[in-house]
Amino acid sequence: VAPLLDSISPNVLSLMSALLVSVAQTLYRTGLTRLSPTATAFMMNFASAWMAGGLVFFLDSGPGEWTWEVFFWFAMVGVCGGAAGRYLNFLAVKLIGLARASVLIQSLLIWTSALGVIFLGERLTPGVALGTLAIMIGAVLLVYEREEGREKIPLWLYLVPLLSSFMYSLTFLFRKYGLAIVPSPPFGMSISTGCGAMILLFAMPFTERRSPRIWHPRSLLAVVLGAAVNVL
Repeated sequence: VAPLLDSISPNVLSLMSALLVSVAQTLYRTGLTRLSPTATAFMMNFASAWMAGGLVFFLDSGPGEWTWEVFFWFAMVGVCGGAAGRYLNFLAVKLIGLARASVLIQSLLIWTSALGVIFLGERLTPGVALGTLAIMIGAVLLVYEREEGREKIPLWLYLVPLLSSFMYSLTFLFRKYGLAIVPSPPFGMSISTGCGAMILLFAMPFTERRSPRIWHPRSLLAVVLGAAVNVL
């Protein structure tokens, strides 16, 4: 599988990844119609951990020798992305809708670029900066809706997807540190999503008090399918 992927242009892989992420987000939105944000994020992480573990077992050579430092970096990916980022993302979709949440999460591009410049010594060229800004503006224009006759959404709710995008941006930094030591993406994914699932499981007693305790099979299936697409 790896040689086949290496033969594909990085730009094509990026477009394929963006398409799969959009499909996964739509499936998650289907699950959110009957599930709470915490339950949806937990099932997503739980299913992803099993799938990533399967990839490690069948397709990957494994981590080899690894230290607690590797576990720490990948666990931080799970804390910031799998748990906090995913929960805030699904909460934003529930509060302001998929379109608005998706647009504001595009601020991830700005956060990631800033962190790369500050901590990794990367250079932000004018072309990259303009391209990032153009992507954000294009996303806003694609989902722009007139608010006339619609229910007004409190401005503070828009902070939820912005905070989610910031938490996601931290995962790119932690993931790079972890992969620099153990270059095994499936192994890192299994650790991060497993940690995210455990955190959300412990959080459920505090976040599910007002949510229905019945987990609908179709909603669970949609979330699992979304996790499968997201793992790809």
